[in-house]
Amino acid sequence: MSRLSQLHVKLNHSPSLLPIEDEVFLASELMTISIEEIIDDQALFFDILDQLETSHTTGLGYLNKSVAHRGVFARFAAFLDGLAVQLPSQSAWLAGTASAFRLTNHGNEAG
Repeated sequence: MSRLSQLHVKLNHSPSLLPIEDEVFLASELMTISIEEIIDDQALFFDILDQLETSHTTGLGYLNKSVAHRGVFARFAAFLDGLAVQLPSQSAWLAGTASAFRLTNHGNEAG
């Protein structure tokens, strides 16, 4: 089973609104998956990404004040920007999603 498949199974056995620690875990794991695997299974990747973004914005994960968590989400947004270069047909969608994860970094200076 591919890593994307494993993450998808884990996500589908989780609540729709994930605890912030699960969001951080998924974002961190997605950043370690090769571009080749993402390209090979774009539908699965974008399903995971869509669920993660929904949890992050609807579940108020973007209001998290942890410096460590903000760092992960900033790196994840940059990862999505880089992925947009590799997948130009998805660049607008990826840019919007990256922006959602950048919300984490606005106005949260407390640790």
